[in-house]
Amino acid sequence: KFIEKMLNGDSLEIHGDGSMARTYTHVLDMVSGIETLVKAGFDGKLEYDTYNVTCSDSYSVWDIVKEIAKHLDNDANIIIKLVKNRPRPFTQYVIESTRLKDLGWEPSFTWASGIKEAISAYKKNGMKWIK
Repeated sequence: KFIEKMLNGDSLEIHGDGSMARTYTHVLDMVSGIETLVKAGFDGKLEYDTYNVTCSDSYSVWDIVKEIAKHLDNDANIIIKLVKNRPRPFTQYVIESTRLKDLGWEPSFTWASGIKEAISAYKKNGMKWIK
């Protein structure tokens, strides 16, 4: 949503102070994590019922805005509106994937490369993927 708004020159609404953070994982890393689990299941190596497929680094709303802005024209006018926080705001979600990493899985994509890829896809396709 931020990519679309920033490319179109629309204002961004940020709830609260923008410090909320969470982890982000590339879809292909999710797929490779699931493949690792399937293989480990066939090999009889799954010890637990629950495995998290996620990267361990978390990024704030401001991190997202800054990273997207790096890939826009220098003349882009980014308008930010801070709005009232949501009724049940989160501060930070960090999910550990230690169990999956113990099976040999590691993410292949960086957060920054995923943002760059998303911007490129949006510039090429717009919001067609929603339909």
